[in-house]
Amino acid sequence: MKENSNNNLLKGAWKEVNDNRCVKDTNENVRISTNITLDEGETLQERIEKLCSQIVAVLTERNQTLSTVESLTGGMLSSFICNIPGASKVFKGGFITYWEELKKSLCNVSQETLKEYTVVSKEVAEEMASGCKEKTDTDYCVSTTGVAGPGSDEYGNPIGKLCFALISGKTLYSFEVKLSGNTRQENREQACFYALNALLELIKE
Repeated sequence: MKENSNNNLLKGAWKEVNDNRCVKDTNENVRISTNITLDEGETLQERIEKLCSQIVAVLTERNQTLSTVESLTGGMLSSFICNIPGASKVFKGGFITYWEELKKSLCNVSQETLKEYTVVSKEVAEEMASGCKEKTDTDYCVSTTGVAGPGSDEYGNPIGKLCFALISGKTLYSFEVKLSGNTRQENREQACFYALNALLELIKE
C-alpha cells in the first residue's frame, strides 16, 4: 500500500453556529486521519470515488442531504460526488465562489472576516459552509478554500495551504492542512480527499 501523509491526525476546531455566524468557540479539538493510503495500483481519484460512494450510501440510508461551496477545488468536489450513481438523492448542489464578491453575496461571508483573516483561512471556510448550508437548506455542507499554486497568493498564503469546514446542524468543524501535490491538479485532488474523508468520518460518528 502507498501512503502519503504529513501527519497521522489533523487537528481542527469545532464551534456552535447561530444565525449563520460562529458564535461560540468551544476551545476543544476534533482530530481526523490525514493518511492518504492507496491500494496497489489504485489512484487518488479512485480512492476519492470510494469515499463519495460511502458518503452517498450513508446519507441515502439516513435520508439526509449535502451541499458544497468551493473556492480552491473549483467544482471538483461536487463533480466527484456527482459521479456516484444515486447522488441526486442526497446532493442538492453547491456554489463555486472563486471571487470574494461571491463568497459575500452567496454565502454571507463578512468583509470583516475577509479583511482580518484573508480569504484562505479557517474563519472564511467556516462562514462559507454555514452560509451555504443556510441557503441550500441541507443537513451537511462542506467548504474549501486554499492555494493550489504555482505561487503564493496576494496575501502571502503559501502554496498548498488548504482550509476547509464541515457543518451539521449547529456544529461547525474547521481544519487547516498543508497539501503536498506537485501541480495545481494534484493539490486540488488532495483537497477533495481531505474534505471528503473528514466528512465521512464525521457523519459515521
